[in-house]
Amino acid sequence: MTRFLGFAADVQQELEAAIEHLTDHHHDTLAFVATPSDSAQEITQCRVESIAPTRVSFELSTASGTSARVVAFSDSVTEASDLQGEMFRMLATARSLRPDHPETSIERELRTTTALQTYVTAVSARRQLTPNLIELTLSGGLDGLPVMGDDEFILLMPPAPGTNNTIRADFEKPDFRNMEAEDRPPVAYYTSRRRRPIDGEVDVWFVIHGHPGGVSGWAADARIGDPLAVWGPRTSFKPPADTCSYMLICDESGFAAVASILEGLAPETEAHVIAETVDEDHQIDFPSGPFVTVDWVYRGSAAQGTSGRLLDAVLDYPLTTGRPYVFGAAESRELAGIRRHVRGTVGLDQQRVDLVGYWRRSDELGEEE
Repeated sequence: MTRFLGFAADVQQELEAAIEHLTDHHHDTLAFVATPSDSAQEITQCRVESIAPTRVSFELSTASGTSARVVAFSDSVTEASDLQGEMFRMLATARSLRPDHPETSIERELRTTTALQTYVTAVSARRQLTPNLIELTLSGGLDGLPVMGDDEFILLMPPAPGTNNTIRADFEKPDFRNMEAEDRPPVAYYTSRRRRPIDGEVDVWFVIHGHPGGVSGWAADARIGDPLAVWGPRTSFKPPADTCSYMLICDESGFAAVASILEGLAPETEAHVIAETVDEDHQIDFPSGPFVTVDWVYRGSAAQGTSGRLLDAVLDYPLTTGRPYVFGAAESRELAGIRRHVRGTVGLDQQRVDLVGYWRRSDELGEEE
């Protein structure tokens, strides 16, 4: 478990989420930047042992044993965005020292995201799905938006509250950096629940949790004709080709992703869903199939992301090693316990586990993807 030294509690939470993401989705990049340039041995495992404002310490495993490496930051890290900048610096340094090393996952992601475009669209329909879940249909201006399927997610950028419409027809994502802080749109990633590319429409599900501000606050009050910008899409659902069964774990923030994934599976595929919500009145109907099962767990009056019911349900499920693929879309710290179970206790390989923190709880509920 990573140690965080000398950070305020709120910054530590952000750093924890950043390290979780890097460990789960960019382990190859971590190993690349942490490997000494003169190393003659392949790194089989790389772990971020600790982070302090001036340095990061890695624990490296090779066939001959374990060693440590400390890398100094070029500038003091005081928040998560600083860590991202330092990671890019270390990546650039590692690449200059080892230009022939295979492209890493972050480099590949950077190469593909630079080609993504911004689309300006508007709300064309609104539907209440459950007491705390709504669907907004976006249409117009989406011609050419790629269709990726599965847990395809897009970045949504509605106008900032209380501003004149800053999302105009020629708005581009890079414009965000040039705007005054009070005019900048709130941003958050959300899953495309359904795509109708011929009609130029996309349905997006939003959890409404009663807190103003942010993209979910905008969605709660969104009306037909309200504009917003869309950037993307991307996806994180990448099961190995030999996967024989699926475990799909979610709270309300991940309902759309799991529903979309189920629709894309072959009819003979075995899939088990574990989904958390308030109670029966807050359930949705997931796409069904002859080998699809769904277990609902209810948190009742407990705050979203605090009940531990998802972890309990996963612990009770007889998941074994073999060729399963575990995908999760829920609160980040809830998924951390699930990750420890399926990776450490069950022993699934890293490529068979993708647990994506769609939001992170704090004193107030955060944005969900």
